[in-house]
Amino acid sequence: MMESIPSNRRHTLRWAYATMRNLLLPALMLTTACFAVAADGECSDRPECWPEGGAVHTSLLRRQTEDKLSRQLQQRHNEIIALISTKHVGIDGTEYLDDERLVSAVQSQQKAWNLFKSSECELIGALSAGASPWQSARAVECEMNLTSQRLKRLQHAIRCVKNIAPEDRSFIQQRCLYQLAPLAVPLEK
Repeated sequence: MMESIPSNRRHTLRWAYATMRNLLLPALMLTTACFAVAADGECSDRPECWPEGGAVHTSLLRRQTEDKLSRQLQQRHNEIIALISTKHVGIDGTEYLDDERLVSAVQSQQKAWNLFKSSECELIGALSAGASPWQSARAVECEMNLTSQRLKRLQHAIRCVKNIAPEDRSFIQQRCLYQLAPLAVPLEK
């Protein structure tokens, strides 16, 4: 077949074939190696296993940050609950909370906030342009941002409650907690 092609075209075809082989073969091998590393069960859950700047790499980095922030948020939530849980012992020796309704409301609101965060960020991911991995990365970024905001609000509320004398807390601490419901009450209240 090559004999029917003029010699100058044969030379061009050989050059093109050699160039393609020299360029595409290493690229194909590199791509295959990347997928093999990514598919490795031991490495697929770490950012360093994926190409830097890619959707999965970005998503995993943000997930690590979100997990760290979530742990901090849980610690701060436990701290605010401890601060506002003023226990007293009744005449009959039974312990009771000074404002059980407030404590219950803060706990319930935190659970609801977690559900809100998941739903809100799933919507943000779905609305994002790009392929599914990038949509997932945007959803995780949203979770990270909302958790960071919530953590800041909780830290501010804790500082506020701590600045109130313990004997006055049960009368004044509510004003410190308004910022935990930003959709209902402005932050500056």
